[in-house]
Amino acid sequence: MKIGIVSPNYLPNVGGTEIAIFNIANKLADLGHKVIIVTRLFGEAKIHDVSDKLEVHRFQTVKNNFSYLHISLFLYNYLKVFLKDVDIIHQFHLFRFGLPVYMFSKKFNKPLITSLMGADTYDPIRRVPRVIFPYLAHIMNNSDFITSASQIIANYAFKQGCKKEIQIIPHGTDTNKFEDVTEESVRLFKASIGLPPNIRILLAVQRLSQRKRVDILIRATKELCEFYKVENFKLLIAGKGKEKKNLEQLVKKFNLEYHVQFLDFVPDELLPVCYKMADIFVFHSTFEAFGLVLAEAMAAGKSIISTKVGAIPEVVKDGETGLLVEQKNPRALANAINKLLKAPEVMKKMEKTGKIRAKSLYDWNIICQEYINLYQIALASK
Repeated sequence: MKIGIVSPNYLPNVGGTEIAIFNIANKLADLGHKVIIVTRLFGEAKIHDVSDKLEVHRFQTVKNNFSYLHISLFLYNYLKVFLKDVDIIHQFHLFRFGLPVYMFSKKFNKPLITSLMGADTYDPIRRVPRVIFPYLAHIMNNSDFITSASQIIANYAFKQGCKKEIQIIPHGTDTNKFEDVTEESVRLFKASIGLPPNIRILLAVQRLSQRKRVDILIRATKELCEFYKVENFKLLIAGKGKEKKNLEQLVKKFNLEYHVQFLDFVPDELLPVCYKMADIFVFHSTFEAFGLVLAEAMAAGKSIISTKVGAIPEVVKDGETGLLVEQKNPRALANAINKLLKAPEVMKKMEKTGKIRAKSLYDWNIICQEYINLYQIALASK
């Protein structure tokens, strides 16, 4: 099968959507399918990045009052050049590329799969204007299939006027990559970042952006030290973003230099080691359309403490694979951490349950087979 993937966001941008598309595309290629990705140009990425496995074609966008018109016209021509011979079109996100992708699929009679990734459908900070609901509904209702990574995003799509069934296909992870992490690799990694051997580790892997409110994790660390009198632990924050300087200043303000350490961006090949050395995975966010790192943490066999927002309660089962608390509440977050640290038997049970859940629901092999099934049904109906 020849599959055309279209998305306004892709690597080298790093986020849940970009990582998901990368993994889906590579897994489809591993299964013998030809995959061609069309996206925008970011940073110093190659405009045409072609390998035996994938083709990625990026185009430059402009920022002015006519940028949407420019994107629509340029993208349509790009699609004609690179995706005219594909069997199926799979678009991720809806608003920015929706119209030209829809027009192209109709003009060349290509089945269209639309995957809702979150921001176009619901964003708690930048609300989707009601005036564009009819436009979004038109694209969704004229797609052959619609998928969403979570039920909460699907529910918002229905409010926007979607009349079609939405298939829930979550994001995932390569569950096997967490199996072969050795104790020696963990020891060496700890030594490389200056950690003592027996310290308890709270791990956060996330973008350092305002909407995540990573400062709540730091404030919770202060509560752990001062209110709950927890000692011999360190919060490791892996990730990069615009908020890093503010977060570092907050750590200094609270005199938490010993208890909080920033790891910056951790390469994918080191993430399994990073997860392995953690005692608890902590994740604060004000909204998530899925939460890819939560699936990774469960696959790595880690109990989770997170917030009751967005799709997080769909991924993390409160009391079974982790503990969920109200957002923006450092004391509640610290209380949950303290509870788990004092209950190793509960943690072990959560770790085992989470690992089983990850393997059965969030493995890329399972997820990509679900997409392939949709592709085959869509092709058969044409």
